[in-house]
Amino acid sequence: PSSWDYDWDGRADRPGLGPVRHIILVRHGEYTHSAAGQHLTPLGEEQARLVGKRLAAWGVPFKAIHSSALPRARQTAQIIAQHLPDAPLQPPDPLLNEGCPVLPVPPAHDYSPSPEDVAADGRRIEEAFTKYFRRLTGPSATQRGQAPRDPDEEWDLVVAHANVIRYFVMRSLQLTPDAWNRLVTRHTGVTHILIHPDGQCYCFGFGDAGHLQVGQMTYA
Repeated sequence: PSSWDYDWDGRADRPGLGPVRHIILVRHGEYTHSAAGQHLTPLGEEQARLVGKRLAAWGVPFKAIHSSALPRARQTAQIIAQHLPDAPLQPPDPLLNEGCPVLPVPPAHDYSPSPEDVAADGRRIEEAFTKYFRRLTGPSATQRGQAPRDPDEEWDLVVAHANVIRYFVMRSLQLTPDAWNRLVTRHTGVTHILIHPDGQCYCFGFGDAGHLQVGQMTYA
């Protein structure tokens, strides 16, 4: 039988139950390469606008918007930020850049990064996981007797890449990380991870692209 490591983030012994933490992971929009460099396609820009509208409609108080340093993710985050004016767009984070976190099992078709690249990417992407995935500790607003405007939930938005997001999902759910390539997420697909104060993690949706029409859905 499987087991759950309640101290996966090193915070199991901290006193008090903090707020529930929601991490919303969004894959970048469709992109291309041209003489001007890597950039979103017109469809990719529209995908970003639509996911931005969708997230705004949730009405939740996003604490911040994070993105990788690669243009396709940064441009997606900038477009989303136009729809979430109260959520500050943070400086780009290279830890979130695309890469191969671990060699997938079974092996991927037409994808064979070098051992050196996998080792370097794996260390970096694991560092990103440690940075963004953690429970919140200390008393919640209700426990402190504060008004509802001080919420018992915290929401963070991370715009990143398919491999990185899939690895984050496997790690947060304590599933075998080398199975990440068995999941597929479309461009601007929305993944929702909830981290309970006791350290349990739940996936409320993976790669949800309900904001797109069928003809707007892309993934390659």
